[in-house]
Amino acid sequence: MTWLRKSSHTRSPQPHDCEHPRDYSHTPLPQPKLRILCLHGALGSASVLRNQAAPLKSLSAYADLVFIDAPALNRGSRGWFDLSTYAGFDETHAYLAAVVRDHGPFDGVLGLSQGAVLASLLIGLGFFDFSIMFGGFPAHQPLGRIYHSRVRYALPSLHVFGTRDHIVSPDSSRQLASLFVDPKIVVHA
Repeated sequence: MTWLRKSSHTRSPQPHDCEHPRDYSHTPLPQPKLRILCLHGALGSASVLRNQAAPLKSLSAYADLVFIDAPALNRGSRGWFDLSTYAGFDETHAYLAAVVRDHGPFDGVLGLSQGAVLASLLIGLGFFDFSIMFGGFPAHQPLGRIYHSRVRYALPSLHVFGTRDHIVSPDSSRQLASLFVDPKIVVHA
């Protein structure tokens, strides 16, 4: 409290007390945070991905990470859609369109494994401005045709994958990255 008493006895500077008036015209305005939609893998959930993405908390000053559950989780099923037949993709697509409409806009998308596949399909539909994909792989036909609607995606993308991943091969992740004009690739052990 001593500092408070001392400061109360000094007078505030008056405009004529300043040699150089302060110019605030070059003071940067705070930028709005990025909003990133986060899509879990086939055996995960929003809470599982939130725990897996805990190291990304350091981005909280710059981005809001929005974690959502696949609609099939409400029925006790796993994942966003069946990977072999793509059954459930239409429901997932409608659900995500509603999420973007009701809780968006989102600047980017983060996907893990099957969530990265889904992210790549949604990018093809024009939902996001950038992507971050962990252990991703491209969709197969019939949904893979979405990739062929453009030569390559011209939006920033980061692809992170491991050389020891026994579920998603590094070659599959590289194949997904090749769908982007200038992918940034981070490979770990």
